[in-house]
Amino acid sequence: MSKRCNPILMFTIACLFAFMHALMMSIPITMSPYFEHLLKLDSATVLNLYSIYFISCIIMQIPVGILFAKYGLRMIMLVSVLIATIGFILHMLSSSSSMLLASRLVTGAGCATAYLAGIYVAINFFDNKYLVLLIGVIETISTFGSMVAANPLYALLYNYGWGVANIVIIILFILIFLLTWFFVYEDAKINASVKIVKNNFLIEFKKIISNKSVRLLVTYAFLNWFIMMSFAGYWIRDYMINIHNYSVSKALMLSNIYWSSFLIGNLVIGYFANSLIRIKRLALFLSILGVGMFLFMVIPIVFSHTLIIIFCILAGISGVAVILAFALVPHVTNSTYEKDVTTSIVNMAIMGGGVIGQYLFGFLIYHIKVKQTYFDNSLFSNNYYLALWIYVFAAVFALWLISKLSKQLIKVN
Repeated sequence: MSKRCNPILMFTIACLFAFMHALMMSIPITMSPYFEHLLKLDSATVLNLYSIYFISCIIMQIPVGILFAKYGLRMIMLVSVLIATIGFILHMLSSSSSMLLASRLVTGAGCATAYLAGIYVAINFFDNKYLVLLIGVIETISTFGSMVAANPLYALLYNYGWGVANIVIIILFILIFLLTWFFVYEDAKINASVKIVKNNFLIEFKKIISNKSVRLLVTYAFLNWFIMMSFAGYWIRDYMINIHNYSVSKALMLSNIYWSSFLIGNLVIGYFANSLIRIKRLALFLSILGVGMFLFMVIPIVFSHTLIIIFCILAGISGVAVILAFALVPHVTNSTYEKDVTTSIVNMAIMGGGVIGQYLFGFLIYHIKVKQTYFDNSLFSNNYYLALWIYVFAAVFALWLISKLSKQLIKVN
């Protein structure tokens, strides 16, 4: 590519795509009632149709990493945004459950590159000392996408109707496509490294997954997001409602506190994690914090509301360890190709951890009888309490993994 790239502008465009990805993940909260009424389906069935989005996203992660390495950012983003746009047009026109399912499948496949695009730019076009901060920025902008899917999108849908709300989203996709077309380019250095591996990527891929450090890192990332999505997405809300008799709004406030501390932690820790030794120390600290927080929570007493808020804040901060997993990718890989594919594998593990965590804890919470108080003699058979022990074991395992990985990185460096 002959034109000179602007890394900051490219990163901004990639972040906008990540924003749309988060919006697409979260739109069921606003748009699913439309299909419940149109298709005469219950909410659970419609949500299952919407959830196919995650499946296509996960399946596409490794292929996307390979495609990034082979064809670069510009080509992949253009094709991905186009696919996502087509998928959402199908969503707007859906008049049957099969069409809705197909639209979510196509949209998910298109948006599978969104988060990775931002990380690709951060890894390949910026100094490593800014990597964690840039990933924190991606996370922050993505969360805004989820927030827009709630009240702002609902207001647009309520005041202007289904067609207008969908067309606005389609226009946003088209805008990102045009920005990519005019402003996303790659320099000769990146393109040259891509050509080297163009014909032997399968051999290189096997080499990557045979790397013990990569396997440790992938498992570590999986466990962190497994904890985060199930704790904030299922456990904390239902636990407070059923055990502490909180109202729904009060319980959801704790989830908001959790995500707010996670977002602030992303930016603060991202600013300080500008070297390998700091990344390792922070990862160890955050993992220890997670273990300590969950160990305190398994104490069989009723905690005060203030203490529960503190627990949620600490849990959100400890969750920042997930972005440190991406920051460690350049330190366990060698070539640009290895970085791209390893990043996609880590992202796939994170998404898989979230899906499995939500499914597991949703099943655990909704299929076992709930006790109403900590002072019940059956405390230790209570599903919410047992879930806490799963968090403890997962957090301890994550701490062991990052400790082992840190020792390996000391030997390498």
